[in-house]
Amino acid sequence: MNFTGSRPTWIANVCALVVACVVVIEMLYVEHARYGVFRPFDALGALVPALVMIIIRNSIFSYGFLFCYVALAIDGFFQAQKYSSGDYIIPGSDRYPAFMLFGVFFGFSILCLANYAVGALIWFSVLRLRPIARKVIDARYINPARGAEEADVESQDDREFAGVVARIAERRKIDRSTAITVTPLFQPMLDSRSLTELRNYLLLRCPNDRGEDQFTKYDRFEISARELKSFNRAFLRKDRLTITFSYGDEWETANRLVAVLLNDKL
Repeated sequence: MNFTGSRPTWIANVCALVVACVVVIEMLYVEHARYGVFRPFDALGALVPALVMIIIRNSIFSYGFLFCYVALAIDGFFQAQKYSSGDYIIPGSDRYPAFMLFGVFFGFSILCLANYAVGALIWFSVLRLRPIARKVIDARYINPARGAEEADVESQDDREFAGVVARIAERRKIDRSTAITVTPLFQPMLDSRSLTELRNYLLLRCPNDRGEDQFTKYDRFEISARELKSFNRAFLRKDRLTITFSYGDEWETANRLVAVLLNDKL
């Protein structure tokens, strides 16, 4: 399992955590030199953005926060140096602009964490409720005649598809390639249904991208890492499964299936 994001993001998060500790020490020293007090908990807030970086694990977010930490550390070094040399004894000269902006840095990190939490909650709700909503709409408004037997068939389809994803997860455990062709692992489902029936099953559960080029027409389904992990925790962060159905002259009947497990961050 990959809890740290890509390797560059992991390195940026670790570096930011180290620099955050330096900023804490500098803030404690400057506060003690300026006010004559020693309150460690006042400076521990400098660690909060670093913890938010580790939770969110986004490369752009991590690089931006690492830059802010480095700027704070450099400014804190010069402030501590001036306090130690007595330059800040003169009234009105004890200004430290970067540390004054730390409140904005801290507040922005909390805002990003709240936005991430809300987004994750919405995604989880949509992921879980979308199949249920489609079944309810289909049963009540599109084809009310479908009964318990049809529901049993859908349950069987779900179990077979989960079995395919489980086999792909076992393949991922031993193969860390950036692209793995997993088309043969769908054969157990294709033994009892056609490509078109499999496509129709996925249409009810996954977003698809329909298009055509100079060679063929296609429907492409993509299952994200979060959805894959809901089946099996063996998948890595940034894994995604693409399932492409190709057509001939007409859209009705699929004649080819290609499934690939991709990860651009390995």
